[in-house]
Amino acid sequence: MEVNTTHFARGGRNDFLSVARNISKRLTLDPQTSTRDERLRFALDQAMDGLWDWNVLSGEVYFSPQLKRMLGYGPDEMTPHVETWSRNIHPDDRDQVMSLIEQHLRGRLLRFEAEYRLRNRNGHDIWVHDRGQVCERDAHGLPTRMVGMVQNVTDRKLLELRLEKMASIDDLTQLPNRRAGMAVLSHHIERAQRSGLPLCVGVLDIDAFKSVNDQFGHAMGDAVLHQVATLLRQTLRPCDYVFRSGGEEFILLLPDVAPDTAYDIAADLHAALESTDWDSDLGLDAVTVSIGLACFPHEQASAAKLLDQADLALYRAKELGRNLTCIARDPVAAASLRTSKT
Repeated sequence: MEVNTTHFARGGRNDFLSVARNISKRLTLDPQTSTRDERLRFALDQAMDGLWDWNVLSGEVYFSPQLKRMLGYGPDEMTPHVETWSRNIHPDDRDQVMSLIEQHLRGRLLRFEAEYRLRNRNGHDIWVHDRGQVCERDAHGLPTRMVGMVQNVTDRKLLELRLEKMASIDDLTQLPNRRAGMAVLSHHIERAQRSGLPLCVGVLDIDAFKSVNDQFGHAMGDAVLHQVATLLRQTLRPCDYVFRSGGEEFILLLPDVAPDTAYDIAADLHAALESTDWDSDLGLDAVTVSIGLACFPHEQASAAKLLDQADLALYRAKELGRNLTCIARDPVAAASLRTSKT
């Protein structure tokens, strides 16, 4: 029903005249544009985790009820301004997100799209997938209005991060695995080549590890690996890296050091192992390691070649009696040593 009421005065009295019409057919055939907009907005609010509508000139933003609920706010608790959103972007993500929006506003990107962390009312970060596009421009073609939709992708993102960690972290020692280590090593080799700074790589092997497994069982072997990994992390410099290559072997990455300094770092590792009370901790007499070092620019600068030379130096340390560090300085002699052992 549509009711129109008019007030008028007649004969000294104030009267009201009301006219009621049945407008059901008219609404069915010709709904008002505003009604369509309201229905569309309602549908979007319910279908998506969040809808936003940004007046670029004034900075005012319409945040849908779903978006407010997603961020932990009530219907009237979220100030309708762009800064309400921008200041809650995670600091590590803010520059990239704002750059993407700016590029879209300048016409360099067809649309804005980003995955980033957004802080909710309780101070927790949630991962969102945000998409938006300019929908209105002024007479000069400058953007005046932009709309977009936000989806909460926290569960998916956390699963991705867990899977990435599983793919790059050794479960037993919690050190990066060989796959992750090779990526870091390649990056530092490129850096050393550009800067001319030295770089040393080490291959470390636990001595007589097979006998530990054979005599005490694999649980004891796992405990030794875990303890050695802990000592390596504690003894190396903050700028150094250590990765588990596999089995009882670890890879060391020592940036910005010459061979003599690398040898001193390796000596510190030997000393840390020697000073550990293995008997009290694990019931073992001692645990020692052998280390082979190869350094750029003395050796050819590629991950594979540096590791190969460090591996040859490790064979030499084993050959000389274990619990030693050898530096690859004579590739020919090292190669002949490997041939004889093979």
